[in-house]
Amino acid sequence: MVGGNSKENAKIIKGILNGEICGPKKDIVLLNTAAALYINKKTKDIKSGIEIVNKIILSGKASKKLDELIEFSNS
Repeated sequence: MVGGNSKENAKIIKGILNGEICGPKKDIVLLNTAAALYINKKTKDIKSGIEIVNKIILSGKASKKLDELIEFSNS
């Protein structure tokens, strides 16, 4: 998996959270986030975590939260 510089990586993550990028890069985000949920006992297994994370991305909530974080960090 190849990323890029910070600007390219920011564009990739925004694309994933906006539903514009699918495939291996999104799969890695889903798996890593689902694993974090599982490790913290927020899901019963990684598979259900993947489903939850994908629903959150598709709903637009993840993108909105990223926008809020960007706005907060720039203020």
